Amino acid sequence: MAKIISSDEKYSTTDNQFSPGFADIQKLKDNLDYEQRRITDVEDSSLKDTLKRLQNEKHELQEKLTEVLSLAIQQGKINKVKHDLQIGVK
Repeated sequence: MAKIISSDEKYSTTDNQFSPGFADIQKLKDNLDYEQRRITDVEDSSLKDTLKRLQNEKHELQEKLTEVLSLAIQQGKINKVKHDLQIGVK
């Protein structure tokens, strides 16, 4: 006949089959802490790299936008001169 285990017995510290000892729990905690630090370090490095890349891309896009706006202003001035010349010829 199977032994019925009460909830108190199931989680007692004397029965290692059902509950890990304090040393096991501490080891698991230490492993989790290590993994969290490792992941955080990798993510921090990755985030810094991503931020630097995005800042560089932003700078390049700002330069291109400035160039396009400058060309648009120049073209607008050229169009105005052409328009003024056409009015003067008529």
